[in-house]
Amino acid sequence: MAKTNLFFEMFAGEFVEIITDLKIPQSINVDQEGNTTEVQMPLTVNGFFMDIDDNFVYLSPDGENVKQSIPVNSIKYIEIVNLEQEAEEMLDNIPEPDSGSYN
Repeated sequence: MAKTNLFFEMFAGEFVEIITDLKIPQSINVDQEGNTTEVQMPLTVNGFFMDIDDNFVYLSPDGENVKQSIPVNSIKYIEIVNLEQEAEEMLDNIPEPDSGSYN
């Protein structure tokens, strides 16, 4: 099971985003009148990569307690998410307040 061990070594303890081939229905607006249509979107999940076995990847929202499992054979994409960098980018995109004004 060398592939699983390498997979675990790469992602263990990291906060990851996983895109799967599992589909969930989602309604989207198709025009300004409010008409919608249903499309099948890939299931996307994120959390701390806690463990892996032959069948599932186990994720945690807090790095301590496993709350999700995703079938290994459904994973199409996995990425390590740098939470600190994302927070900095979000803060960088907040406009500076005008001097003398209050929000």
